[in-house]
Amino acid sequence: MRINACITNDINLLLRTTDNETVYFDFEGRNSYLVNLFTYQNCFIAYKVGSFNIPKRLVDLDKLRSSLIILFNWKESTINVSSQVICTLGRNEDEYALADVAIDFVESI
Repeated sequence: MRINACITNDINLLLRTTDNETVYFDFEGRNSYLVNLFTYQNCFIAYKVGSFNIPKRLVDLDKLRSSLIILFNWKESTINVSSQVICTLGRNEDEYALADVAIDFVESI
């Protein structure tokens, strides 16, 4: 949870917001659980969203459908946060690209 709290904190610092959340899996053998981690009043809050099970027997296949739905929800959440981070990094890169040109110009004089 600490590593994911650091990731959430870095994303929030980069995007200059506290509204982002990190959704991650924590595995224990064939079983895992999906956790939503976010900040509230400068504290990290984590809660279990759902479970994901890798079936071992044919009898367990009925649980696979709900596990796949949880997996696709996690994917959608990850893509949304990733696109926000990529856009912000692109904007930051564009802002500082002109600063590099100005520094090179001043040094050449």
